[in-house]
Amino acid sequence: MKNFVLFSVVILGSLFFLMACQNEPECDLERPYDEINMGFYDFETLEIDTLRYDLIGTAGTDSLLYTSADTLSVFTFPLNPSADTLAYYFVTGVSIDTIQLKYDRKLEWLSERCGPFFKYQNLKIVYHTFDSVSVIQSTIDSSIDENIQVYN
Repeated sequence: MKNFVLFSVVILGSLFFLMACQNEPECDLERPYDEINMGFYDFETLEIDTLRYDLIGTAGTDSLLYTSADTLSVFTFPLNPSADTLAYYFVTGVSIDTIQLKYDRKLEWLSERCGPFFKYQNLKIVYHTFDSVSVIQSTIDSSIDENIQVYN
């Protein structure tokens, strides 16, 4: 009888332990998205355009996001968890275009294991030097194909 009680306690304890671990989120899957997608379109035809810039970077840093080796129609840009605004510059041989964005950051606690993360929302354009720019989706989420459309 003593062995049965001990066996039952071990089984029940194991079940409770396994059930407690099931509620823990997968950190990489549950983490809020921290990038935006910007599509480039031809101003006259309104069709998506494949572009090559000499370089694309973030204002205020020396890091390059893209170089002339990258020819894309949709570019993905990281957001800055330390600031509510961010500017990107696009350099060609003859011009430099700039776009400055504003967004809201909200610090959220995901779990004990995953820790805190910023959730981004309400994307807005503060300034740009392109022909036309519009926010298509102000929500910043991995399910969004394009947040911003740039016509040049």
